[in-house]
Amino acid sequence: MTVSFTQHTARVTRQVVAVSIVLLALTACSAPDRDNAPAEQTPTGSNDGSDGTAHEELTAERPVEWYDYQTISDTSIQLFFFAGSEHCYGVRSQVHETPERIEVAVIEGELPDAPDVCTLEAREPTLVVELDAPIGQRDVVELTNPSLY
Repeated sequence: MTVSFTQHTARVTRQVVAVSIVLLALTACSAPDRDNAPAEQTPTGSNDGSDGTAHEELTAERPVEWYDYQTISDTSIQLFFFAGSEHCYGVRSQVHETPERIEVAVIEGELPDAPDVCTLEAREPTLVVELDAPIGQRDVVELTNPSLY
């Protein structure tokens, strides 16, 4: 049986989507390990989401890897990442600034008024993070081991 390029591409696309959905479901179901929580870090800066407001009252938090950022002004950046349904999950950021670099974590967690059952959705929200000092020549990198609640 000969498979056309279009049929092969469609099959591969369906497989990638299926694997992505399974991985998203598995990571959404995992709970943070409270016994091995990192030492408390003092966050700096403030944030608010361009797709909504940053949430500070989240539960079952987990870090979300951001894949890109854009400079908005001398003291603000916009982070791009994947997250779950806005009806079930909110995000916040944690920032640690040094003279050499800006470390930023995007943290996703369950909203206090989330429904009991959430649909499996992936979206690409953004989050604007306000910094204490101008970006200048500093590198913007992922903050490892953010404080989770």
